[in-house]
Amino acid sequence: MDLEDKADTSDVSTSFMILSFLPIQLSQSQCIAYKHEILLCGGLWNNECYSYHTLKDKYNFICSYPRDVIIGGHCVVKLEKDNPDDLTLLSFGGKNKHTLIMKYKSVWDDTNKNEIDKTKYYNQWLPLTNDRNQPICIGREQDNYFGLRAVIGGSNNNLLFITYYPRNIDVFDMNIFRYINHDILPIEDCCYIRDHCLTMRTNEKTSKLMLFCEKTGLSIEYDEINNSFQFHKKWVCTTIRSLRYYAFVYTNDVILFFGGCSAVGMFVVKTVHKYSIKENKWTKYECTLPISLCDCVGVLSEDNVYLHILGGFDGKKETSIHLKTNVNIWIKDETEREKEWIEEEEEKKEIETVKKEMDKIKQDLCIQKLKGNNSKYDMFELRDGTIQIYKTVKMFAENYTRQYLIHFGWADDLNIIITRYILVCFNLKLSFCSFIYLLRKYFKLQKELRVDFGIVNSVQFSSDGTKILLASKDKTVRLLSVELGTELQVLQGRSLWVNGAQFSPDGNTILSYSNDKTIRLWDINSGIEIKTFRGHSNWITSAQDKKMTKFSKKISDIQFSPNGKLLALAFNEIIEIWDVNLSRRMKKLKIGTDPVCKIQFSRDSQTLVSCLSNGSIQIWDIQSNQKLKTLQGHKNAVIDVKFLSDGQTIVSCSKDKTIRLWDVKLGIELQELKRYSDYLTSMDISSDNNIIIKLIINFCFEKKMFSEKDIKRGYV
Repeated sequence: MDLEDKADTSDVSTSFMILSFLPIQLSQSQCIAYKHEILLCGGLWNNECYSYHTLKDKYNFICSYPRDVIIGGHCVVKLEKDNPDDLTLLSFGGKNKHTLIMKYKSVWDDTNKNEIDKTKYYNQWLPLTNDRNQPICIGREQDNYFGLRAVIGGSNNNLLFITYYPRNIDVFDMNIFRYINHDILPIEDCCYIRDHCLTMRTNEKTSKLMLFCEKTGLSIEYDEINNSFQFHKKWVCTTIRSLRYYAFVYTNDVILFFGGCSAVGMFVVKTVHKYSIKENKWTKYECTLPISLCDCVGVLSEDNVYLHILGGFDGKKETSIHLKTNVNIWIKDETEREKEWIEEEEEKKEIETVKKEMDKIKQDLCIQKLKGNNSKYDMFELRDGTIQIYKTVKMFAENYTRQYLIHFGWADDLNIIITRYILVCFNLKLSFCSFIYLLRKYFKLQKELRVDFGIVNSVQFSSDGTKILLASKDKTVRLLSVELGTELQVLQGRSLWVNGAQFSPDGNTILSYSNDKTIRLWDINSGIEIKTFRGHSNWITSAQDKKMTKFSKKISDIQFSPNGKLLALAFNEIIEIWDVNLSRRMKKLKIGTDPVCKIQFSRDSQTLVSCLSNGSIQIWDIQSNQKLKTLQGHKNAVIDVKFLSDGQTIVSCSKDKTIRLWDVKLGIELQELKRYSDYLTSMDISSDNNIIIKLIINFCFEKKMFSEKDIKRGYV
């Protein structure tokens, strides 16, 4: 469920109050809360600093950064002092590194005016120096501090934790002005941090930090006594993992994220997310920001009652907006739509977790050495619930652990891991039961039929599973017996190769389409052409009219709906839906700029799936003409796609030599099944869910036998 599409219906005016606009347009600013003030310390290409009074709703100029300092991508932190009335700010980093300090006196207090006028040490950015008046520079020559983040922590609030591009974390001791630790964050090679989220929680011995940037989530613990780090990866919800440049605020053991921008495409959003550190749970709020924002800054008032969102970029220009919202609004219980979103995200999280753990096991697994009693397979009938399943899996774990004891550790630990797979299977309606089953069974090629009539473009089972229909580049359509592997019919008459062929829902007719831009219908018993389709006008029932008007565009695929009422035609980047009985076009789906390779109806004839040459898969609601999901994952053109009989799973094959499983509801990849040495050209699944056939480009096709439970989740 996409809350962002529905967010405009929420009354955001009850959540956010628009305050007086900033005196300047500002993005990438740094803000500090101080009593009834919020201090704005410069921004991207802007050196001016202001104080906002939360009670007066007014701004007052403080000072400017030195002219030789270029502001942008910098960080400002508050240094803790014994006197709470004294405020000292540290500004450092940015594209051209600077290290400056400011002792601040309120510009709203007239009693401070004379003191400020008498000395140059207040309300001015000055170089940071040590006791001997020597300048201190935070940031070594090799450090890239643009877009860095930093927080103050440690038992004495003297440690400056700095995280910066690409995967670095430093600890700088402000008492001795020296780096005391450096480490590399455990982030994937394809990822880096910049303009990210960094928050701090400190107790007597350990400083605990949370870091989020796009799909990276880390819990970082620093042991001050041993001067050592521990890192723990955290799952990031799917709706924020593409974002950075968001405002973030830590309060009440949760982190709130406001807006953000996708790194690819620079799409600015107005969504609001919450991460609960204690519960390790994400929430995407139904309510959103009143406008889309990124490069904005969030700050919590000193009394922890209000959140302020200041400045930013709205997708077109820098803004001077200033928003205020009550903290309690974002701590209350979730709405029904938010709860539904949380449930879907938890399902996605479990799927991703199991996939990673399964891939880890598969790296070392030796299937040939795993043997067992076939009676144990009753577990997949679910007759005895978790007890029967656990007994079977425990036996597998013991066998496996004896072979890989050194690598995995104790058998009981592995039992727990495998049992978790089964529990996840229950939650996902047996999404991964087939994997455990495959570990217990041998699979072999049942039959291979080699053909000498050229490349096969498409393949389909008959509804009774006894026949196979092939469309070939030798300009023929051929009907084969599954049992005997012999030809039953050869349908000819094309001037160019046949792109595809399929059975009608009643099984009595064959429909074929060719590169000659025509459609032909054949009687399956006699092999005689019985119907023709004249362009986009009407059906011709006379069998005497053998010459057909050609379509203006090449037909890439045609599919009957299972109820026999609709016909879908794919022309390059367009899909047309025709009413078979009325003989007219009902709908037209504009896919985009990339050609459609294949299409298929769901079993209830309400949904259509299409695969594209750009490697994506699209799911469409036929009634509303709306695109429901876009599935990404294949690295090359997707050349065929099928719904499984459950209607909730899609199988796709691609020129990247993989077959993949997808969850229709969640819109995510469940599993990459296998990598082949040859290009796949087509596939189909028998109606009894026992056989899947795949066509490969080496001029032959293979037919393999699998169990019903295997095919239910499409493992081939």
